[in-house]
Amino acid sequence: MRLAASLLAAGAIAFSTSPVRAQGTPSEAPQTWENAPATRRSGFTFGLAGGLLMGSSRGYPNRLEAIDKEDYYADVASVGSGGELWFGGALTDFFVFGIGLGGGSWKNGKLQSTGGAFVFHLEAFPLFALGGRWRDLGLFADFGTGSRQIVYENGVNRAGGGGMSAAGVGVFWETWRFFGNHVTTGPFASYSYMGNNTLSNDMVALGFRTVFYGGP
Repeated sequence: MRLAASLLAAGAIAFSTSPVRAQGTPSEAPQTWENAPATRRSGFTFGLAGGLLMGSSRGYPNRLEAIDKEDYYADVASVGSGGELWFGGALTDFFVFGIGLGGGSWKNGKLQSTGGAFVFHLEAFPLFALGGRWRDLGLFADFGTGSRQIVYENGVNRAGGGGMSAAGVGVFWETWRFFGNHVTTGPFASYSYMGNNTLSNDMVALGFRTVFYGGP
């Protein structure tokens, strides 16, 4: 009886564990572009962009008695220069997050628009799954706060000042890659807006950017 009980118990154990042995270790999920190891960008990243600006600023001095009064109104639209720098991390081949600073200036006659902003910088590569050079076409967005003003040649404030909301969007192409994909450079185009109750500002930028990636 004891021998039969022992054989019965051993059989039950073998039967209960046989499916596990048959299955073995569960296989990993099929590799796709979403979970594949980084091939283009990863790790710490630092970028610098600069170029030609076409901007327009208009508004009033940052004083209660001057806001919306025609006699105090000022505007300046022209071509100038500026740029942005940022640092952060490439979380995947197709998404980058960072923080940065951007700004620029332009002048028309005796008036000049000047200012900048602190921003959160986001980048995405929505066509990465198509492969090839599509992996290097990206979109970016900036959101933050800053300050801008219209000043005379001698630096005296004519309009603006105070904190302003800032937002921008753009497109870029990492055309050339160096040092094993660690450094890229290529053209970009963007539009950004800044505004508060005293001043509003539109800016279009065309130029080139250079980015360093820590990996892969």
